[in-house]
Amino acid sequence: MSRSEGIRSARPAIGLVRSLVVTNMIDREPSDTAPPPPSILWNLGLLHGELRARHGLALHDHLVLAVLAEAEAEAGGGPVPVPVARLTAVLGESGSRMTFLLKGLQAAGLIERDRRAGDRRTVEVTLTDAGRARSADAERTARAAVPASRRLTCWEPAAGVRSVHGVDADCSADDRPVPETRPGVLMAQQANIAAQTAFGEAVVSGDLEALDGIVAPDSVDHDPAPGQARGPEGYKAMFGALRAAFPDLHVEVEHLLATDDELAFAYTISGTHLGPLMGQPPTGRKVSYRGMQISRFDGDGKLVERWGSSDELGMLRQLGLGVRPPR
Repeated sequence: MSRSEGIRSARPAIGLVRSLVVTNMIDREPSDTAPPPPSILWNLGLLHGELRARHGLALHDHLVLAVLAEAEAEAGGGPVPVPVARLTAVLGESGSRMTFLLKGLQAAGLIERDRRAGDRRTVEVTLTDAGRARSADAERTARAAVPASRRLTCWEPAAGVRSVHGVDADCSADDRPVPETRPGVLMAQQANIAAQTAFGEAVVSGDLEALDGIVAPDSVDHDPAPGQARGPEGYKAMFGALRAAFPDLHVEVEHLLATDDELAFAYTISGTHLGPLMGQPPTGRKVSYRGMQISRFDGDGKLVERWGSSDELGMLRQLGLGVRPPR
């Protein structure tokens, strides 16, 4: 198989798997008399089993390889490095889960991971020849596992109206199926998830200047730290103080829901208390505490509002600095 054939075969993978989910989410027209499709879990379980048995890939492995193959196709072929942040945003995975997946694929010789030249904070992923071939083979298996009569909804890019197509007939890889009934919603969700991911990476890496490109100048935090200013400078000060107290700060997003302009997610913050915190000297203790946040973004993908709450009392108790619970 040639490299170009492998790329063309792998490209529809994300749309195919999304179609299995989307077909079960859309409202069918009264005139649509096709029998209801199997459940989402049935379809995904079938795909997972086929990919595992035939190619040694889990469904998520296949999707990671497909994103990389799609990037190569968009660039016209040849190896294309893809930032880990893009994979995380597209697949909706946490950073630690994505790292776990990539380590397995690298150990299998299917991808390579390297830090971007001149930017040691950015890790990029590239398909190997073996990964490209495995992805193409797995994509053929995945498409064969979906009945030809499957139906899904696609947006006509020009008209912006809904039409129903057969998977192997008129619905091209560029007519992305979406679970909403408005065009552009999926793109907005992905852009907002990417912005929130970049925000988290800036905080964890300490590159707080990157917030200038993510936060709107007049962004409002409805649950601010004492004295926190509006806009990116306020977030820089707040997270700068937190990173000074916990230099190994890590944020793990556990659950995320998205609309066209808002994200809601639960997260866990962990780190080691090695710097001053609220006037208290470092204790050297490790902490782990949870929180929730709602972020609203404007049409340019900039953070304009934030609501949030975290278990700071629990964090202080772990450090031996908080009020003791009643006996």
